[in-house]
Amino acid sequence: MKAWIKKAKEYLTHSLGKVPQELNELDWKETLSPQNDKLCRHICAFANYPGGGYLVFGVEDKTAQPKGIGKPEADTIWLLWLIFAATTFRRW
Repeated sequence: MKAWIKKAKEYLTHSLGKVPQELNELDWKETLSPQNDKLCRHICAFANYPGGGYLVFGVEDKTAQPKGIGKPEADTIWLLWLIFAATTFRRW
């Protein structure tokens, strides 16, 4: 298992514990918001946080209950990630 996946799972397990709470390193999203500025703020915050952070989609905002997401949403999130990665990271 890749180190970042293990780390993300640890953060998620911790955040969904007895007292569910989002962490500096992890933010829940019930679904992909149509408000792009809100998503951009979260990404910028993680970019400025030492070690970055994780967005977890499919967790209900108010109750912290895992709900999952559908394939169309997953495809959209994946496409946004590919665009972000292609335009952000430099290859040396």
